[in-house]
Amino acid sequence: MIPLQEEEGDEKPEPVANAIMNYQRIKSAVSYIQKREFVEKKLKFKIKTHHIKSHESSLPEDQKGGRHSRHFVYFSSLPEGFYPIDKSVTRAKVIFGLHIFERLEDGRLHFQSLT
Repeated sequence: MIPLQEEEGDEKPEPVANAIMNYQRIKSAVSYIQKREFVEKKLKFKIKTHHIKSHESSLPEDQKGGRHSRHFVYFSSLPEGFYPIDKSVTRAKVIFGLHIFERLEDGRLHFQSLT
């Protein structure tokens, strides 16, 4: 994990295990669309929820017992100076994003996205 930049006089923040810096470079399959890069901070967390016991036999072992998890990923772009800029690609900027993953009672994966 790369620590966030500190300003003078700020206390050093404690590292958080579920906070990461993510760098991604994407090349488009379409020739006239320029390559893009993403430099984001991501926070990952989960909450426990209940499910209907009648469907429990179809669930993986780690989800049996009346509970399962809903996983959340919050992300947004880091400041320009955080990671060196490569002039050969376009830097994408995400103001806010949220992904939610949840295993449904019938075993399918449910995904929601807000960006």
